[in-house]
Amino acid sequence: MIRFHLNEGKAIEALVWLANEQPGITFYYIVKVLFFADKIHLNRYGRPILGDQYVAMPHGPVPSTVYDMLGLDKFLDQGLLDELKKSLVIEAPAVKAARKPDMSVFSKSDIECLRESLRIYGHMSFGTLKRVTHEEEAYIDAPANGEMDYLKMIDKENPNREHIERQLLEISKYLSL
Repeated sequence: MIRFHLNEGKAIEALVWLANEQPGITFYYIVKVLFFADKIHLNRYGRPILGDQYVAMPHGPVPSTVYDMLGLDKFLDQGLLDELKKSLVIEAPAVKAARKPDMSVFSKSDIECLRESLRIYGHMSFGTLKRVTHEEEAYIDAPANGEMDYLKMIDKENPNREHIERQLLEISKYLSL
């Protein structure tokens, strides 16, 4: 199973970016847009944007730490909670931005894939988005409420699949996103 080290600061900026781009975006759309942004980036550029641990929940993939961040879970580091509270207005299930995002944490390809994911998935109906996520190989192959495998997020028809897989197996534990 491939795992990455989540950059919590970058995750906060992604949440702030989404909340600025689509004020009032709900938790459901946030987690799905981030899943597909990571998947698109992984397939195109060989790495995810955030690299959170995705869990196969009943309504589709959920980035575990980002979901905890949205819930302002008390077990998170106090500094992280303070930064979240300064950056976002979280009125579950909706999120609004309290500031502009720091775009310097993102590469051009990160922004490209975030925008593409938001454009495609950010306005789908709940039912359509749930169906689409439930058709994902990584979701199908994961145990219920279990961790999803990044290798299964690489599209079978991706001509660079084997190269991306080899690269991820070699460097994922050292890669800081």
